[in-house]
Amino acid sequence: MTQRDHRHNRETTASPQALVRDLRIQGGALPEALRQQGLAAGVPALTARLEAGLANEQADPEGALFHAVDRLGALGEARAAPILLRCLEHDDLFEGLALQAAAALRTLDPAALEGCLAAYATTPTETFRDRLAGVMSRCGVHDERIYALLVETLPRTPKLGANYLA
Repeated sequence: MTQRDHRHNRETTASPQALVRDLRIQGGALPEALRQQGLAAGVPALTARLEAGLANEQADPEGALFHAVDRLGALGEARAAPILLRCLEHDDLFEGLALQAAAALRTLDPAALEGCLAAYATTPTETFRDRLAGVMSRCGVHDERIYALLVETLPRTPKLGANYLA
């Protein structure tokens, strides 16, 4: 198969398994055809990609994880919230993944709120709590529970807490 044929094959791939394979080999910008396939494949294929990457950070180039998180945010489906929360929690595996996961979670607005609140209530990790507070402070939902946890953030991390409340 020539390089051109391989490129064409990637652009016309439709199966979730092939999409995951193509995401794994991508470096840099995601071609528009592959981006559209990611949107069409939906949450299950992208979630599988992220699960595999979080389980074995050595298996794939981290760019594929960033592309998958970006696509989940573009889909805007509530089903994506649990895996995006895991990405938000595990920024230590891939630097910057939490920022992208936070942005994707904010696109889910109310759909992600309950998951964020539950994760905040159950995690002992202050860094993860701060990230969750940041997501909820910008999710566009007015909820007294968010206000209470933002106030709780103030003594722990005054600069972040004040910024989130503003």
